[in-house]
Amino acid sequence: MSPLYLYALVGEAPPGPLPLGIAREPVRLVDCEGVLAAVGEVAAAPALEADALRGHDATVRALSGDAGLLPARFGSVLRDEEELRAALRPRAVSLRASLERVRGCEQMTLRIGQAGSESNERTGTATATATSTATETDSGPGTRYLARRRAEQGDPRAIPEVARLLDAVADLVREEHLESHRQPPLIASAYHLVPRASLDAYRARLDAAIARESGLRVTASGPWPPYAFAPSEIG
Repeated sequence: MSPLYLYALVGEAPPGPLPLGIAREPVRLVDCEGVLAAVGEVAAAPALEADALRGHDATVRALSGDAGLLPARFGSVLRDEEELRAALRPRAVSLRASLERVRGCEQMTLRIGQAGSESNERTGTATATATSTATETDSGPGTRYLARRRAEQGDPRAIPEVARLLDAVADLVREEHLESHRQPPLIASAYHLVPRASLDAYRARLDAAIARESGLRVTASGPWPPYAFAPSEIG
């Protein structure tokens, strides 16, 4: 039997036929303690290339339904079903809980940086469309320096502009993962788990918040499968 490429874990079988995988192989589901692993048989792990990454994402998206979905990391290959079950079985309870947490949700990703003299930008991928918001005013060098220092201390929410931006959509977000960056002008990345029914309201609220925060440059993308909310142990 060929190695198994792991695409995602799902809470229940998606509606309709299962998609094809990166190598155009049929995808099937392997049940492990109530957790369904979507896998395809491949000759070897795919090379880290743009086409393969897009293929992985396309298969993961096609698996998404109303039930929860946890994408695996790109390139997750296991020897056979025995190894797959051995890897998942000890974590089945926590994985079922994780699947329930992401049920009915998509991921939105924000890249938050210090503004210069350009316009704030909301750049969507997939179903989102790039738009421009209000024109920014320049921040002084002292303000930019203090913002960077606060971000370097590990809590982007210590920066008032960032906190206001995130708080503007907080009630529409089921869960938030926040990363601080030490790569000026980039301040932080925010990953938001948003119920599908709230996506339109989230985008509208976010656009309004971006327009108010002239000191920030924000790029938003999504909706994505919830890559940032998948446990590391699944691949």
